[in-house]
Amino acid sequence: MLKDGTPHPTGYFLDELTVPVMQVMKEGYDVLLATPQGNIPTMDPVAADVSLFHCDKQALDEALNFVKTSPG
Repeated sequence: MLKDGTPHPTGYFLDELTVPVMQVMKEGYDVLLATPQGNIPTMDPVAADVSLFHCDKQALDEALNFVKTSPG
């Protein structure tokens, strides 16, 4: 919610979640993500932007696929 009371949806940024998690998993570690209430977190509406992946559409698609197919 903004200071003036206007609702403003937000959530995790795709690149901030997937880039480090995918690298850690690539190194052979298991990763378990959890939220305090056990709900599935939502992605920030502006987070699926190819510019956040150095304009690499394949990297964006891999990140989107990762969150889509991860257990939740």
